[in-house]
Amino acid sequence: MDVIIVSKTHMSSAACVGGVLANGRFVRLLDSNGYNQDSDTELEVGDVYTITFSERNDIRPPHVEDILLDS
Repeated sequence: MDVIIVSKTHMSSAACVGGVLANGRFVRLLDSNGYNQDSDTELEVGDVYTITFSERNDIRPPHVEDILLDS
């Protein structure tokens, strides 16, 4: 499914990346292990990617939008 990157916040050693899926769902893109993206991630605001992902099993508010990127 396609996702457009709409936010990227740099943290000490990571980046919090948010996007909107083609179906309008807002998501936070975590790596396959459930962690934020590396600080040097190539994901940039405005970019569109075709991704595969899985739902995070242990959803914890306020981050109910978390998905795990497979590719």
